[in-house]
Amino acid sequence: VRHVMAKHVVTLWERMRLRDVREALKCTRHNGFPIIKSDGSFVGLVARDVLLKVVVESVRRGTTHFEVRYEDLNVVVDPVVHAREQEQQLAVLDGSVLASSSMSSSVSESQLWEEELDLTPFINFSAYRVSENFSIEKSYLLFTTMGLRHLVVVDVKNHVKGIVTRKDVLPYRLQEAAMAASSSFID
Repeated sequence: VRHVMAKHVVTLWERMRLRDVREALKCTRHNGFPIIKSDGSFVGLVARDVLLKVVVESVRRGTTHFEVRYEDLNVVVDPVVHAREQEQQLAVLDGSVLASSSMSSSVSESQLWEEELDLTPFINFSAYRVSENFSIEKSYLLFTTMGLRHLVVVDVKNHVKGIVTRKDVLPYRLQEAAMAASSSFID
């Protein structure tokens, strides 16, 4: 899979400043973020839409210290509510405070962005991971049979080396990877 994986992956730590999470969301289009421990080892994966909802909820409440049920993060809503939610997400990524936020007077907006956010309640700890030498054929089977969106690629020390998405195992991408792999044997 090392021939089809994206090598420049934005990883997040289990605990980060809200500002840093917002910047990662703002600066990338990744739909999944591998989460790592302080030693760099892979822990699990958090989906972009979950992170967006957590950041918006933090701004709404004026704190990163709150509990939200995982089920509440994956609710399918009607199109009007969904559109309003997307507007709120864009506003928060731009650094705006929501009109409906209940930020207390004791917490300023700048203080909120410096608060630490614990991502562990939102991590998918059972996210699939494979080694760099994992076969393309087997990864294709994982995507098609398991309905995966992301496949994290790790080294022997469990450090993130890349990520494979469904798009990476499309036939034309596999053909490009086969050509790249064969040229690496020639070098």
